[in-house]
Amino acid sequence: MKRLVFPVLGDRDRKFMLTIPWEVIAPCEHWAQQNHSQSLERLAERGGLCLLEMVAVLEGRRWRDVQHLTILEAFERVNQAIARYWEEKVR
Repeated sequence: MKRLVFPVLGDRDRKFMLTIPWEVIAPCEHWAQQNHSQSLERLAERGGLCLLEMVAVLEGRRWRDVQHLTILEAFERVNQAIARYWEEKVR
């Protein structure tokens, strides 16, 4: 069964987001493997990624390169990645 969304870890208070569209993160499979030694499918089965981890995967960066971000900054960057995806899809 094909997944439609990828889960976001650590948002128990529901202040940010619970999932992102799978299509947004799917092209970043290599970085999921690089940073976590697991496929996106396996990470989803285990609950997903926190926002900081997601930024690293979406931007093709190492975890240590995004550790300085606040949760709000990470949230904004994930939202930007989602917006870019939809803008490209509409073209």
